[in-house]
Amino acid sequence: MPANPTALSFIGVAKESVVGTFVPAVAYLPVTTFDPQDMTTWLPDVSWRGSMVETYNKVAGPIWSEIKLGGPVYPDTIGYPIMGILGDVVDSGASAPFSHVGSVKNSSTGQPTSHSLNDFDSVDNRGYTGIQWYGLDFKWDGEKFLTWDGDCKGFQSATQTKPAFSNSLIPPLPGWLSAVTINSISALTLVDAEISIKRKGGPIHTADGTQAPYQIFVGEIAVTGKMTLVADATTQLTNYLAGTKIPLDFNFTQGAAAALVQVKFHMSNCNLDLVAPKRGKEYVQYDVTFEAVANTTDAGASGGQSPIKVTLQNAIAAATYI
Repeated sequence: MPANPTALSFIGVAKESVVGTFVPAVAYLPVTTFDPQDMTTWLPDVSWRGSMVETYNKVAGPIWSEIKLGGPVYPDTIGYPIMGILGDVVDSGASAPFSHVGSVKNSSTGQPTSHSLNDFDSVDNRGYTGIQWYGLDFKWDGEKFLTWDGDCKGFQSATQTKPAFSNSLIPPLPGWLSAVTINSISALTLVDAEISIKRKGGPIHTADGTQAPYQIFVGEIAVTGKMTLVADATTQLTNYLAGTKIPLDFNFTQGAAAALVQVKFHMSNCNLDLVAPKRGKEYVQYDVTFEAVANTTDAGASGGQSPIKVTLQNAIAAATYI
């Protein structure tokens, strides 16, 4: 049989109303990487049997799925992983552009809404259920796209009916769009930046008569990042040495009226962990690393505290992402 082309692949996504029950795709994530694995834990039988061998058998233990994926940021579909990892979203707007403001969920069990992912790889169509997001890394500079890499976990995959693919016509966001404010002051010196949103947790395995996890559990969140600045002034070095907590904003906006789209990362309370001069180019730079610290200003409808607030504007209606 002939080989099957990667170019025919597509990835679908939908929120679940019942955790672990597959929901056919309602939107599609344009990605350049999608690496899924069904993670079977093999239990080796190494009991002595009078032979000079080590392993006599392997018995299947717990099984779950782990997926790594990513690509350019599209300001509509990126809402699924962003709101999926944060868990709390406040929607507003009667027509496009709708606003979706994401913060850390602190109510009930703190667990975000789970997602189903549909993977058509041009050979097979598989569904992954109970998906929870554990890591999102965003990177950009003035010459490339804003990109993301994600890490999620869910239950064992299963064959599903191939959906009818359709894609959004909204283009990805170039990095040069980034409007930056550091300590509430507009900054034109950003060379490149990264933001990392990570959550603890993972599958909880119990002795309950099934290989599937009892729960794909999500724990605490942390938000860190780094940026390179043209060293035109000593302002950030001064803030670092003084231990000053600062607000930090990265705002990507494109279009107008109903076609307006936005992805905005807002961190009200950032600690500058390190500001170091760098002479690797013809001009001096500052390498800055930071961590967003929890605060009530960035909290959402569920209250408590959050280290980050992410705002999306697009044509996606309320209650779509979670």
